[in-house]
Amino acid sequence: MKRLGALILPIAALLSTACGPPDPETLYVDLGCPRCHGTNLEGNRYGPTVKGLSEHWGSPQSMVTYLRDPKPVVENDARLKAQDAEYDLKMQPVTDSSDEDLAVLAAWLLTVE
Repeated sequence: MKRLGALILPIAALLSTACGPPDPETLYVDLGCPRCHGTNLEGNRYGPTVKGLSEHWGSPQSMVTYLRDPKPVVENDARLKAQDAEYDLKMQPVTDSSDEDLAVLAAWLLTVE
């Protein structure tokens, strides 16, 4: 019985950490955000800063909608349209991540100042 417990406890611990919420900073890197928004979140010649987004976004869900399909959101938002015109590269849809992961990323981005 002790042997079984010695096997089960490490496996359970591993599964509990693997199933936890994703780290938003890791998502930011894994999704390639730093290429355009910088490793320090201050933007670069390809994309704007992602600091201070809470001033412009009402909720993480509105940002998830944008991340999934930026073009219609930009077309209906004068601020985003003006910002979009400043950069040669345009925000591309994020298609390789779940809505849950994007919500975690968006919630974190809304806290970055």
